Amino acid sequence: MANGIDRRRHSRLDEPAKLLVSKTMGALNLSESGMMIKCPKAIPVGRHLQLDLDLDGYRLAISAEVLRCTDARSIYHPGYEIGVRFEGHSVSEQLKLREFISTLS
Repeated sequence: MANGIDRRRHSRLDEPAKLLVSKTMGALNLSESGMMIKCPKAIPVGRHLQLDLDLDGYRLAISAEVLRCTDARSIYHPGYEIGVRFEGHSVSEQLKLREFISTLS
């Protein structure tokens, strides 16, 4: 949030417990346009990732760009918080994301 203005295009679902990104990465929040991932290692800003999301049985392979990487290591959180923006997904995939988010909200 810059200057008190939230620039997000879509609302975020915090801690979508049902959503795992991989064995080592989990989701901290999710929206139709991106997500925050907890990760044991840093990922450079600008890197493009291929994510494989399981939306309650619907597999979604989606490309994402790393927008930020924050060192969040502590005794409670042994890693990094990685903010990504989804890119190049279809309208039907965005609708699946929207549906998944609305069922958990």
